[in-house]
Amino acid sequence: MPAQPSFYQKSFVCLVFLFLLLNYGLQVVQVALVPFGEVLLAVGAVVFFGRLGLIVEFVFEREFLFLLFFWVVGYCHLVFDVPEYGFWAIRDSSHLIETSAILLGYCIPVTCFAWFARKAKWFGMAVLLYAVLYVFRDYVLPFLPSMTTSAGAETTIFSYVSTASLLMVVAFYLIVGKNENEGVWPVVIFGLVFAYTVVVFQSRTTYIQFALLSIYVAWRKKGAAVLIASAVAAGLAGISVLSLFDLESLSRLGVRFDLSVLMNHIYAITGAPSEGFDDAAAGVGHRTDWWINIWNVAVNDWRVFLFGQGYGEPLIDFVLAGDVVVREPHNSYVSAFGRLGVVGFFLIVLLHSFLYFRGAVVVGRLKRCSGQFESYLLKYCDITIMTLICITAFSLGEDGMEKPFFAIPFYVFFGTFFRVNVFLARGRV
Repeated sequence: MPAQPSFYQKSFVCLVFLFLLLNYGLQVVQVALVPFGEVLLAVGAVVFFGRLGLIVEFVFEREFLFLLFFWVVGYCHLVFDVPEYGFWAIRDSSHLIETSAILLGYCIPVTCFAWFARKAKWFGMAVLLYAVLYVFRDYVLPFLPSMTTSAGAETTIFSYVSTASLLMVVAFYLIVGKNENEGVWPVVIFGLVFAYTVVVFQSRTTYIQFALLSIYVAWRKKGAAVLIASAVAAGLAGISVLSLFDLESLSRLGVRFDLSVLMNHIYAITGAPSEGFDDAAAGVGHRTDWWINIWNVAVNDWRVFLFGQGYGEPLIDFVLAGDVVVREPHNSYVSAFGRLGVVGFFLIVLLHSFLYFRGAVVVGRLKRCSGQFESYLLKYCDITIMTLICITAFSLGEDGMEKPFFAIPFYVFFGTFFRVNVFLARGRV
């Protein structure tokens, strides 16, 4: 088995996890006016400085070609947009800048991934504990200092934008990682975690994530369909039990959940009026209008259609309470089209498609391995692929890739798949 990672390497992995877990709570932190996300990338470059030469190898990966063209289009825009719009051009280009994290992920040794897999239960427990704290937020938040995001919104160190997504990863790993000697407990715990996620966080994205994760787990594990069906039954039973308690005052939308309310919530995804979720359903109409307006702006100018509006101006005209300007259309792929046109849109879609394909190939190869170290790498890849699926699903209805606490882990994790592939092909950590 390869040597253990150093303290600093393990610390960097923990920082990436914390960034994803605490989301806005760390995103607003600045070091010498530099945002935490960019500080994290700089720390990673220092920690893995001796391995940065491996980036030369990545240049010969076919996915690098899509990334390179995406950078050419994006940075050409940025060169002209920064003098005109200053800070806001840089802020709007965060997704472009943070795609470089894939290079950092490529340089991380596979020993870090195996270490993470061995400690996965502790990371999972941290997610569960953090999620439970949500119901006590009204008692905790008044004692915490408030911070302001670049858009002007108030937040604290405890922010829960990513929590429901991470809970889904924890729940589904209980299924994909289940051993025969564990009995029914993983299924029962899945049901409880899923029920808690639905009842307390009340996010429609959860249902999309559930569908996509079910497809992955069904492909990944033989007999998973039966386990998922059993877990769903346990989840529905859990929702029925939780509906007996007064949890609506502690939930995100303040709605008491039972099975009929669950169906209304799922139906609200379509944008049609749904009892108890009219405001949520109306959000679908807002998004559709934003996307249509971006399309209309693009088709009226062939240059905008091909290469986008660039960075610095909000893509939509929408202001929240407190004069907080919403700059992105709540879909990261529509944002790519708005910022970098049809060229940028297809480049990012192709890049993500090939990255997922590479991840699936790596998992397929690891499934055929029998070594203990390779089993840890498979466990790591399962966890990270499911995390990536949840981030992608989130980005279909929100500005996921424009949030550094999603984008940086997203591209770091994808870069690590290439490192695992190199290890399997050449035995190099």
